[in-house]
Amino acid sequence: MSIGMPLFCALYGYDDDLSFVDIVFGDRSAPSAKDWIQESQDILKALKDSLQIAQNQQKIYADRNRVERHFEVGDLVFLCLKPYTQSKLKQKGAYKLQLHFYEPYRVIRWIGEVAYELELFPASKAHNVFHVSCLKKVLGQLLTIATELEPEVILETKEKKLGSRAFRDYLV
Repeated sequence: MSIGMPLFCALYGYDDDLSFVDIVFGDRSAPSAKDWIQESQDILKALKDSLQIAQNQQKIYADRNRVERHFEVGDLVFLCLKPYTQSKLKQKGAYKLQLHFYEPYRVIRWIGEVAYELELFPASKAHNVFHVSCLKKVLGQLLTIATELEPEVILETKEKKLGSRAFRDYLV
């Protein structure tokens, strides 16, 4: 438990073996009002310290895999759309065969601590502000890669049948 004490003690300022009636009507085992206030302040300080320790520990775990990224205005970046599930941005087909980083886009401006505005295509229906974790800096020169190759000559064609499905093999 991150607070380091029973919840009852943290909430009410005394252990659950004493009732509020015992404290109010002066049972000998119950603390006086002055002692009760001091004990409540000590509990509050202990709670704050315990929570601060827990927050620091969680920050260490969260920062373990983080990478600091910073881009300048005008830099070219690739855009990763994995976190977005919008159908407008998805491609059809097997997920593992899809592109994970798209087009190099130019950074227009820096927004806040971790967001950048990109210069997307005018016909794009996506919002143009992205988290820094979705961006990857373009290194080196860009090469244009043909996405579809067309065969020069088809030398031979074979028909195959597998169950009720028919396939065609080409020798290119």
